[in-house]
Amino acid sequence: MFRETHSVLVVDDVNDWRITIRGLLQDEGYRVQVAETAEEALAFLEADRFDLAVIDIRLDETNEDDTEGITLAENIYLQWPEVRIIIITGYDTSGTLDKAMKPTPTGRLVHDYILKKDTHTHLLPTIRQALNEPANL
Repeated sequence: MFRETHSVLVVDDVNDWRITIRGLLQDEGYRVQVAETAEEALAFLEADRFDLAVIDIRLDETNEDDTEGITLAENIYLQWPEVRIIIITGYDTSGTLDKAMKPTPTGRLVHDYILKKDTHTHLLPTIRQALNEPANL
């Protein structure tokens, strides 16, 4: 299967979301690694190659102003520019998302974003598009 060659890093501080997203992606044949924190994600990136990262915008659910996921995306973008990034969020953070989607001289910080409420319908098509996969695989 074509997807077996794609490795995805999922970063979310909520275990239920890590399990859900990992399950959806593994069912489609992707190799998936999950991380709870930005530090853990960076360690995985240092140790292995990933094609895509799905990152929750808030990696600390107790802090309503947390945008650690964007900071992690910036670090990944600078250190591993070949890794495509999709932000996932359960909150209306349009100003932060606009910043992440804004073009830079070398491309956009993130490929796209989805709302957590749309995970089951939008995650896989967004990933396929980010990885330049045919839609009907």
